[in-house]
Amino acid sequence: MAGMKPTRKYRRTTEHYGILVNQAAANYDSKVVDDLIAEIKRKRANFSIAEPSSAMALMQQAQTMAGLRRVRGSRSAEEHRRGKITKLVVCGGDGTFNLAARAALKANLPIGIIPLGKENNIAMSLFDSVSPEEGIKRVFSKSYKSIDYATVANQMFFGSLGIGLIPNLERLLQQNGRPRFKMGWSSLGTRAALNCNVRNTIIKVDAFRFELSPLIFNVNLLPYSAGIKVSPVSGAADGLAEVIFDINVKPKEVGKLLKQLSKEKYLYGSDVRMYRGKIITIQPAEGMLLYLDGELLTLPTNFVEIEVGSSQLKVCGE
Repeated sequence: MAGMKPTRKYRRTTEHYGILVNQAAANYDSKVVDDLIAEIKRKRANFSIAEPSSAMALMQQAQTMAGLRRVRGSRSAEEHRRGKITKLVVCGGDGTFNLAARAALKANLPIGIIPLGKENNIAMSLFDSVSPEEGIKRVFSKSYKSIDYATVANQMFFGSLGIGLIPNLERLLQQNGRPRFKMGWSSLGTRAALNCNVRNTIIKVDAFRFELSPLIFNVNLLPYSAGIKVSPVSGAADGLAEVIFDINVKPKEVGKLLKQLSKEKYLYGSDVRMYRGKIITIQPAEGMLLYLDGELLTLPTNFVEIEVGSSQLKVCGE
C-alpha cells in the first residue's frame, strides 16, 4: 500500500476533493477509484488522494486534509494556490468512514461515501444502496444528508454501537459471511446469542433506569448494524439515539427475532424494547466486546456513557 504522502493534481477551480482510499477494504476495486478521479478531472476540479497504510495513518491524513493538523512542508506553493480541501471522500467501509468523518465533522466539511467495505451499513442506512457507481454520483451532489454522531469512551460513532449480540454476530459474519437465506439468520442469531457474556446490568436512558441481564444492547443513530436493519426509524438528525435491549429473552428467541429483522419485520414491545434518548449509560461493562461502526473493540472501563452530540455531519447525496 502506498505511503501517506498524497498524490496531487492541480486545476483552477475552487472545488478540491480530499480522497482517502482504504486498499484493505473488503471490496476494494482500483477501477472504482480510477472512475472517481476521472469524473473529478472531467469536472475540472482539484483533488488530493492518499492511501494510508493503517487506521492511525488514515485518521491523521484525514485531519491533515481537513486542515486540523499541520505537517511540515504539507502546504506547498502549488497547494496554496489550489486552495483548501472543500470535501472529503472516503473509498472504503464503515470503519474508514468513521475515522474520516471525525475530521470532517470537526472541520465542518461535507463527506462523500464510495462504499467498498464488507457490509457498508452507513451507506445502506442513508441511501438504501451499496453501489460504488451510485456513490460516485452522490459525491458531486449539491444536496446533503445530516446525521448525528455520538461518543463512547472517547470514541465517536455515526452508525451504531452494540454490546452482546451484535459483536458476536459480527464475528460470525467475518468467519462465515452473510447467510444466503432468511433461515440462516435464525441459526446465526441463536449461535451469536449463546456466546453472549450475560451479566446483571444497569442501563439508563436519560431518566429511565433498568436493571436486567440483556443478550441484546444496541444504540443506533442509523438503521443498519452488522449488515442487518435492526431499527425501523433511526436516521433523523434529531439529537436522539435509539436504544434497543431485551428483557430476559432466550437465545433461540433471539434467532427468531433476527430472522424477522432480516425480513424487516419488527417485534419491539415487552420482550425487546426500544427507547429514544440522548445520554445512555451501562454498567458494569469492563472487558465486554463492543461493536462500533463495524469495528470490534474491548471496553476499557466499568462505567460507559454514550452521549449524542449537539452538531451533525453532512453526507453527500439525497
